[in-house]
Amino acid sequence: MLGSPDLVDAAGQPLHMVLAQPRRLALLSYLAVAHRRRFHRRDTLVTLFWPESAERPARDLLNTNVSRLRASLGADALLSRGNEEIGVNDARVWCDVGAFEAAYEAGRGEEALALYRGDLLEGFHISAAPEFDHWLEAERRRLREMAASAAFAMAERRRDAGDVPAARRFVERGAALSLGTEDGFRRAIALLDVMGDRAGALRLYEILSVRLRQDHDAEPAPETRHLIELVRARRASSAVAPAATSDAQAPPAGAPPGPRAAGDDALPGPPAAGDGAPAPRVAGRPARLRSLLTPSRRRASIAAAAILLAFAALWYQGGLSGTRASDVEHVAVFPFAASGAETEYLREGMTDLLTARLDGMEALRGVDPRAVVNRIRSLSDTSLGAAQAAKAARDLGAKLFVVGSSMQVGDRIRLHATLYDSRSTEQPVSVATAEGGASEIFEVVDRLARSLLAGRFDERTRRLSRLGAETTRSVEALRAYLAGERLYRRGDYAAASEAFQRAVALDSTFALAYYRLSNAAAWLGRDDVTRGAADRALALAGLVPGNEARLFQAWSAYVYGDGDSAEQVYRTIVTDRPTDTEAWYRLAEVLFHYGPTYGRTLAEAGQAFEQLLRFEPDNLEALIHLARIAAHERAPVRLDSLIRRVRALNAPQGDTLELAELRALTFQDPRGEAAVRAALVLTEPHLKEWIATSAIAFAEDPGAAARLGLADQADGAEPQAVLNRVLLAHAELAQGRWRAAKAELDRLASVAPALALELRVVLGTLPFLELPERELRDLLAATATSPRPSAGYAAPGQLSLQPPWTGRYARGLLHVALGEREAALGVARELEQPPPSPPRPLTARDDTMLVALRHHLARIIRARAQDQAGDAGVALRTLGAPDLPSLRVLPNIMQHPTAAERFLRARLLERLGRAEDALRLLSSFPDPSGYDAVYLAPSHLLRARIYDERGDSARAARHYARVVELWRNADAELQPLVRTARARLERLRG
Repeated sequence: MLGSPDLVDAAGQPLHMVLAQPRRLALLSYLAVAHRRRFHRRDTLVTLFWPESAERPARDLLNTNVSRLRASLGADALLSRGNEEIGVNDARVWCDVGAFEAAYEAGRGEEALALYRGDLLEGFHISAAPEFDHWLEAERRRLREMAASAAFAMAERRRDAGDVPAARRFVERGAALSLGTEDGFRRAIALLDVMGDRAGALRLYEILSVRLRQDHDAEPAPETRHLIELVRARRASSAVAPAATSDAQAPPAGAPPGPRAAGDDALPGPPAAGDGAPAPRVAGRPARLRSLLTPSRRRASIAAAAILLAFAALWYQGGLSGTRASDVEHVAVFPFAASGAETEYLREGMTDLLTARLDGMEALRGVDPRAVVNRIRSLSDTSLGAAQAAKAARDLGAKLFVVGSSMQVGDRIRLHATLYDSRSTEQPVSVATAEGGASEIFEVVDRLARSLLAGRFDERTRRLSRLGAETTRSVEALRAYLAGERLYRRGDYAAASEAFQRAVALDSTFALAYYRLSNAAAWLGRDDVTRGAADRALALAGLVPGNEARLFQAWSAYVYGDGDSAEQVYRTIVTDRPTDTEAWYRLAEVLFHYGPTYGRTLAEAGQAFEQLLRFEPDNLEALIHLARIAAHERAPVRLDSLIRRVRALNAPQGDTLELAELRALTFQDPRGEAAVRAALVLTEPHLKEWIATSAIAFAEDPGAAARLGLADQADGAEPQAVLNRVLLAHAELAQGRWRAAKAELDRLASVAPALALELRVVLGTLPFLELPERELRDLLAATATSPRPSAGYAAPGQLSLQPPWTGRYARGLLHVALGEREAALGVARELEQPPPSPPRPLTARDDTMLVALRHHLARIIRARAQDQAGDAGVALRTLGAPDLPSLRVLPNIMQHPTAAERFLRARLLERLGRAEDALRLLSSFPDPSGYDAVYLAPSHLLRARIYDERGDSARAARHYARVVELWRNADAELQPLVRTARARLERLRG
């Protein structure tokens, strides 16, 4: 399928019966490629390949094609799961796409590139199947990007192996595969620059410039122009200066925080305050220095290098900023034993070199080498044993110490080091060995330091730190990464993100640093960095062991909204390796954030968090999540216990205040909430919104938004002010107060009129509100004349920039509310059409996600219209299986389609007599993100009625009571529902 489509049997004979039928071949291709090793629902396939046919004829066509595929390929080539799902049997059908992906994921770049013969189904097309065309184009882009990434990775490997001609060929292949992306060209230019082929880099830039002018009437991006200016400057200087090489990695093309030129020959100054640039890195060492270092010259060079490394360490990390004084551990590196005159210069030299490399690493502070050497010289016997070294370390105030030896045979040098705890030398903390050419002493010491540090980390709880030490070739990148790990574990995600950005700027192949950068950015709500870094980590997955590669795969699925795939991969990891704390944590996160969307309770996530605590009892995030779940389950004793454990870990202020608010609401403690409100006055503006959302989601108290003073920070057009106003409107409606919600939206309209109007429509057409026809028609007229935002797709958090099709969705909802079925279906058809090109480029995965979202909106409109006509069964079939795309271009609170779909599905299930399924879905309200707050009371009311009809008085009463509590001050129009709930509650309790 890569290149021109081809299909042969086991004997190598073409299967013309399939090749001659384009739609049949397309169906087989989709089954084999889309979500490999998964089954596909028949209703999805029908919509994809026969969108214009009625349901029954389309299903007949699908069944016919499946039967004929089985006849051609073998009866067991296609598998069925139940009556509604079909998949390819991987054991019977070999597909080059699957082999290509497997080779790529395993880091077998050459094998992957050999399989990549061209674009997926090159030149292939079927008529009247627009969604298949969208899928095919997205897959072509995805696979082409993977092939380009494999080519560049092979170029880097060949470059590192000294095979420059082969490296250059792979760069050219990567550039050819990157014709549609400037990032790929930038990476190719950077690689050619590092290899010294600056003429080739300039040629590539000219090709890029011409293509951009011809195809888009545009110039290269500023970062590309900056990169090429550096290349030109180095090319000019190389004509008059000696050649130099650098140990620093080539900058990641387009990776945050932006490309940094490789090969600079001077120590750069620190970045300007606030400019966001990565910290400086150590200058590369001229190649001629290595070959000229005699033992006497080496001593001076070692001292100079140690000074530079120590200086850089402080610059990169800001000393040990972010490290508590109680966390700092001092380490003394004692002189190494030398096996002969050849390594005598390393006896005290290793104290300088290794101290410089360990200083600042993972809260380590190196003892001044001069103090160490002077202490040893004062001893009568300078040949230290472990016990004597331990005493000397304690005298120097060091908790840890290193002893070691050096040996040289021919032109090879071997270093051996042991790290001990000075309080006990029975068992070493870590043992490491490194060797290399005698002229490569600096690199050998780098490897020794990384290996020594890796052995210090526990395999179970600190595996990622250990793996980071083993998978980067840059000591300074490792230093930044470990600083980020420490900050990340403490919940300081902003500082951690900066540290991880420094790490990837120093080593463009540092896959774990990209992964952690994506993790940290996700906590900060920076979706662009989250996804960009996740993409880069996945592209580099071949450089890390298999389980970590699977972590990258699962995380990528998670950040792109595919919770189902993420869960499957994480479950596979914890099955294979039950003590993998990172996988348990991520699995718990998936269940916590995506489970409710699929009708699953938070209790499932709680079980995964509890499993994590078995192996890591002080995991702060697990404890915080479990405290939220305890509040949600109204378990005060467990909540109190968890809060005490969180406080003992010195949690960040935001987490502490959030849990204090949940405790105050759980224990009905007004004074406690007043203390939280007073503390919030002096905190970051976003904390009020965060804590108010938590109060709604976990304590089911929408009134907290007003009590916490959200209105004090809701005026103006700043994103946080807008988001606060939006949350206030939702909180009012969650209490049944439509008029108060409209008042909040009127205030919002002064700064964001289009957003305010669309929110008024979406909220005003909720199933439990019955607005007068005149109000609905006024809204419909307003949507026709409302000014559109200046851009069609929003950067994350930019509330004023809505996708243009949300306006269509709003009009569709109004047509349904007015009983205008045909008009509503017309809007649904509009949503299913391909959108105009967005003003900013989208990745293939972004594009696929947005296509899915438009179809999701169309399905909701169709299903609501069918439900209104009394066709509950048809409406449920229209919704299909829960497959809810994440609306990541807008904040969680505005993910109305997801909430609408969940509640509509629950109502339909109840009407069709499927009470258990309905209750399971309703029990997932509210979602931890709080986006479904307006459905709180209606979800309790529907649950109460179901339990009431089943004779379960206790549960029915509990849910009726929640309706009465939530809507006690509701508008007059909703009071009949409240009175009915109150009356039924009194009868049940009477």
